[in-house]
Amino acid sequence: MSVTDASIIESTLREGEQFANAFFTSDQKLEIAQHLDAFGVEYMELTSPAASPGSRKDCERIAKQGFKAKILTHTRCHMDDAKIAIDTGVDGIDVVFGTSSILREFSHGKSIDQIIDTAIEVVQYIKEQGLEVRFSSEDSFRSNLVDLLRIYRTVDEVGVNRVGIADTVGVASPMQVYEIVRTLRSVVHCDIEFHGHNDTGCAIANAFCALEAGATHIDTSVLGIGERNGITPLGGLIARLYAVDKEHVKAKYDLSMLREIENLVANCVGIDIPFNTCITGYTAFTHKAGIHAKAILNDPSTYEILDPSDFGLERYVHVAHRLTGWNAIKSRAEQLRLELNDDTIKEITAHVKALSDETAAVGQVLDASPDVALSHDNTAPIRKIWQKLGQDRVVIPEKMAFTMDHAVPAPTPKHAQNHVETREFAAEQGVENVFEVGRGVCHQVLSEEAVVLPGQVILGSDSHTPHFGWMGAFGAGIGRSEMAVIWATGQMWLRVPESMKIVITGELQPWVTSKDLALHIIGELGADGGLYRSIEFSGEGLFKMSIESRMALANMMAEFGAKNSYMPPDDSVFDYLAERLARRTGVSLDEASRTVREDALYPSPDAEYVQVYEVEASQIGQQIACPHTVDKTCSVSEVTNVKVDQAFLGTCTNGRIEDLREAAKVIAGKRVAAGTRLLIVPASSEVLEAGLEEGIITEFVRAGAVIGVPGCGPCMGNHHGVLAPGEVCISSANRNFRGRMGTPDSDIYLASAAVVAASAVLGRIGSPSEVLEGAAV
Repeated sequence: MSVTDASIIESTLREGEQFANAFFTSDQKLEIAQHLDAFGVEYMELTSPAASPGSRKDCERIAKQGFKAKILTHTRCHMDDAKIAIDTGVDGIDVVFGTSSILREFSHGKSIDQIIDTAIEVVQYIKEQGLEVRFSSEDSFRSNLVDLLRIYRTVDEVGVNRVGIADTVGVASPMQVYEIVRTLRSVVHCDIEFHGHNDTGCAIANAFCALEAGATHIDTSVLGIGERNGITPLGGLIARLYAVDKEHVKAKYDLSMLREIENLVANCVGIDIPFNTCITGYTAFTHKAGIHAKAILNDPSTYEILDPSDFGLERYVHVAHRLTGWNAIKSRAEQLRLELNDDTIKEITAHVKALSDETAAVGQVLDASPDVALSHDNTAPIRKIWQKLGQDRVVIPEKMAFTMDHAVPAPTPKHAQNHVETREFAAEQGVENVFEVGRGVCHQVLSEEAVVLPGQVILGSDSHTPHFGWMGAFGAGIGRSEMAVIWATGQMWLRVPESMKIVITGELQPWVTSKDLALHIIGELGADGGLYRSIEFSGEGLFKMSIESRMALANMMAEFGAKNSYMPPDDSVFDYLAERLARRTGVSLDEASRTVREDALYPSPDAEYVQVYEVEASQIGQQIACPHTVDKTCSVSEVTNVKVDQAFLGTCTNGRIEDLREAAKVIAGKRVAAGTRLLIVPASSEVLEAGLEEGIITEFVRAGAVIGVPGCGPCMGNHHGVLAPGEVCISSANRNFRGRMGTPDSDIYLASAAVVAASAVLGRIGSPSEVLEGAAV
């Protein structure tokens, strides 16, 4: 049998549930199953119905759908589990028994003879019910081969449909897999299934070697998710099979769906698709080396084993960097319909190379030295990572900024200890930019204090650091280990992102905000539409927005997948920052004004963009992002039947005084609806003070709202408004994925501050006009 004739047993709905961040709802499972069935997998394997009542209901629900793919479930080789599984209506049952000596000693305590007796009983019973059955050993590669073959021969004689080889801990090498499967092929007549984990990075290679040795079925999961490092990824196996016989694989599967499937699952479990993922990684079909360019342009197969068009994707050939070859420049000139001779092309290429040695080019990896290194409540755990580097002094104390904002006041002794350790570390290292409990959310506070200025680089151990694009600064979120390296060296590697321009024309309508604009953009282009891109905003519509509205728009680009956002700074930006810089440092306003302007950067007239997207602001209406992804957007009018248990106004996106003012216009003289609670958490102490001076806070309290300490509040599910299972929250925050506000069994809708306030008064999702005019819009 050809390796490309093998069947895929897609196990995302079983193995994927064991992924660290996974919690699939029943509806998500059904949606994933629908996509996989449309893609063309032969089997789908679900979690054992004996695992929980919900798992049993999910098996029953999916088994009733009438999919082309056969529906399997995975259980212990145990009669009780088998009977439960049979009742769900699945097409087949995959039973498993641990066979290695370590599992027999520390897991179930059964002997080989006992395993055989149980296997015969369970397999025969399932066969009698007319279902497919597979028997698999667990931890096959640490099991005694003689024992394995004896068990497999027995169940084969009983009439099992498949026997399974499982590299449960990812210990096997490709050669080991080939040898054991080839040996097994000579012993049994039934089909052979391989299940390989990726702990040592061999899952795809092992799966393919299993096929070459005679296996007939391979277990996969989307993006390879599963326990620990997961199992053989669906996309990786498809890539390998395509390389063997692409026409057969193209005819067998709808390859154009792969990206959609991977995006769906990635969103469900809250991860990004890694850059080096087979086929769908964002660099999978990107070419840069000049010495390859001529061959690629003449025939892409010279350097591509996969054709991106077969997967609904496109290749991208980089130009304008130090590795650029003249053939790439020539190709770009032809695309632009420029008639240039070869000598001119070569002169241009030489000029590009010279320039790229002096300036950063797209795709280039730089040693970046940030002007500001931001961390918050995670400073204490970062410190522990930094200490492992063997240093006792950080190298950039003057560039470091700490805020205590994510869990304030401390809700647990652990959080309190983190705060204590952060204060001690700041004093020990001489870090002066430390903002205490109650000062507010990091991005708002550093903006108010003018710690970051136009043209600067700020790297923060918080994903919403693209916020600082509002002033024309480069802000990017990084991980804790990366921040520890910055403390130790003052630098980290950054890849120069591709640029995308969003042109805003017109002006927003009344009650429509930059939050609505951001949700519209993300809803239209997808949550990964700006993945690792520099998002540049322009157009007269941008400059009609207030500073605070620009902050909200730049901040939301983190939910667009952006590496950073950028808005050209104008006089209103300079004036805002100069006043605050003068106040914080004591310099004159004139000197502060010169300082904030001196490093401001603006786009080159000939800047290149991978995409230009135009949006007419006046055509945007009030938007809602529905559970459980930020790009699942619709008009407010489409969800006015949704009851609201909690309304939350705050966060680094929409907790500014502008937001509180808009909410106060809606709620003035009214009461929060019975059965609904309104939580308001100002983004900073400055915002809280302004709200008190203007009487806004008093208005909120009289309406029945609860006012929280400036900080992140309920946004990340720590405290100050954690949801109960089954509750619905409408939030002015930036994220609504499952479990964001404390429990996975709740729904979060995202909206502007005004819509949040209106919904609190109505007790259901609604618009400000409904509250103020008494008529739905």
